[in-house]
Amino acid sequence: MISLPARLGALALGLAMVTAGCGGDAGGSAAPAGQTVQTLRYVAVGAPATAIYDPHGGVGNQSDLTRFALMYDVLATLQPDGTLEPRLATSFEADDKLTTWTIRLRQGVTFTDGRPVRAADVLFSLRRIADKAAENFGRMAMFDMDASRVVDEHTLELVTVKPYAEVPRALASFTFVVPEGTTAFDRPVTGSGPYRMTSGNAQRAVLERNDRWWGDPPPTPRIELMAVPDPQARAQAVISGQADVASSVSPCRRPPGFGEPEPEGRAPPGRHHVPVRDAAGSQAVRRPPACGRRSNSRPTARNCWTRSSWGTGSSATTC
Repeated sequence: MISLPARLGALALGLAMVTAGCGGDAGGSAAPAGQTVQTLRYVAVGAPATAIYDPHGGVGNQSDLTRFALMYDVLATLQPDGTLEPRLATSFEADDKLTTWTIRLRQGVTFTDGRPVRAADVLFSLRRIADKAAENFGRMAMFDMDASRVVDEHTLELVTVKPYAEVPRALASFTFVVPEGTTAFDRPVTGSGPYRMTSGNAQRAVLERNDRWWGDPPPTPRIELMAVPDPQARAQAVISGQADVASSVSPCRRPPGFGEPEPEGRAPPGRHHVPVRDAAGSQAVRRPPACGRRSNSRPTARNCWTRSSWGTGSSATTC
C-alpha cells in the first residue's frame, strides 16, 4: 500500500501536470476547451497559523506539502501503481551486503538561482532531514548519515545501519533538496522543482513555472495556492469563483447553495449538483462525484470539486 505522504506528494505534482483546460485565469473565468489555463487557483487543507517554509521537518499542512512538492526536486517519486520513478536520482546501486548504496544524480540540473544541483546539496538536505527526526518521525532513521559521503559532483554514497533493500522507496517523495549551507528557513528557500515561489507567503503563495527545470514544462504557468482549514470554506471558495479547485471536500456534505436540479434525464439518481458560473457569468451546473458506501456505511468518494462549466467540453481535475 502506498503511504499517505507518498500519495499527497503524487497529488501535488499531479496538480501541476494535469491542469491544462481546467480552472480559470487571474480574473476567475473558465478557460475555453482545448486552451491552457494561465492561472490555477487551488485551495488546500491548511491552517494559516501553522504554515511553514521548512520542507525538512514536520509537514502538517497539505498546503505546505503541495507547495514543497512543486518548488523542490526529490530523488524519486512513487507512482499511483506503486512503481518508483527516478527524479534527481538516475540510479540506486547497492553493494552485496545491502548496506552501502551508490546514488547517481541527473546532470545539468540547476536551482532557480542558476546554481548547479550537486551531490553535496543532496547529502546536506538528507542530513538535515535526519537531524530533524523528532519533527518528521525519524524519516532517515535507517541511514548512518555520518558514514555517508559525497563521491563526486553527481554521486553520493549512503550507508544504512543494517542491510536494507528498500532504500530507493525510503528516499522517494519527501527528500526535498535545497542548496548546501542553507540556514534561513523563515522565508522561501531556493529549489529546483517545476515551480518557483514569486510572491505571497506560506498561507497564500504565488508559484510560477520554473523555466530552468530539467523536466517537461508543466502546462499551467501560474498557481495560486491558498491554505484554508475549513472544508465548507474551501467548497464555498470554488462556488463563489474565488478558487478553481478545492481539495478534501466531501460531496456528501453540501454547503449552502448546492442542490440545484439538472435538466430532466441528465442526472443519475442519487447525484447532487454544484452550481457554478461559466465564462460568460451565466449559471452552469457541474455534477460532483457520487457518494459511495463501504460495508461499514461510512461515506467514501473522490473529494475534489473543480470550478468549470459542465457540458461545455472543458476538463476538470479531481483529487
